[in-house]
Amino acid sequence: MINKNKEVGGSHYSDMKIEPIELINALNLNFVHGCIVKYISRYKSKNGIEDLRKALHYCSMRGMHCCSDLYGVNAFALKCYFIINDISEEEQEIIVSALTGEFDKCGKLIEKLIDKQPC
Repeated sequence: MINKNKEVGGSHYSDMKIEPIELINALNLNFVHGCIVKYISRYKSKNGIEDLRKALHYCSMRGMHCCSDLYGVNAFALKCYFIINDISEEEQEIIVSALTGEFDKCGKLIEKLIDKQPC
């Protein structure tokens, strides 16, 4: 069970209707995929470019299994997470590319997002 009454270091997760950890658990994501979901979901409300760079770092890790089946329940849960937490189409594409093992694409999309951020 997620303790939504306590968060260490800010409110960047508790302000979300569905926290990244809830999606990570529901989809049984591995550590690397979970970190990408976490950093892309929170970068606007926590560490900005630093979180995007962390997500990019995890995209550079190879040999991790992917969630090739994003259809059915997984796709529905993911779409609900995106809609409820107002995740942009650009951010959605990053997360989906990571979950489907397209890490080169994921990295390029994160780099584009980094370039768009104010310094």
